[in-house]
Amino acid sequence: MFYSAMPTLPVSDLRNKQAKVVKQLDQTPILLTRGGHSAGVLVHPDKWNQLMAELARLQRMIRADQSLAEMKAGRYLTQEQFDAEQAGN
Repeated sequence: MFYSAMPTLPVSDLRNKQAKVVKQLDQTPILLTRGGHSAGVLVHPDKWNQLMAELARLQRMIRADQSLAEMKAGRYLTQEQFDAEQAGN
C-alpha cells in the first residue's frame, strides 16, 4: 500500500497521545514533525517487516535482472572463476 499523504503529529504531542498514536498505526504511518518540518515516521512493526521483506525481494529481482543482462552480453564467469572468487571472499 502506498501512502501519498499521512497524518502528521508534532513530536511534542506524542507524549500526551501515545495510546491514540499507537492504535492509529494499525491503519496508517504517522509523520512526526518538529518545528514544522519532518522529523520521522512511525510505522507499525508488522508493516515495517512487510516493507523490508518486499524491499529484499525487489533487490533480489534487480540483481537477477542485472545478472541476466550480463550473461546476455557475454559477460559471465566460468565455474572455475566463480569458485576462485568465492574462495577469496
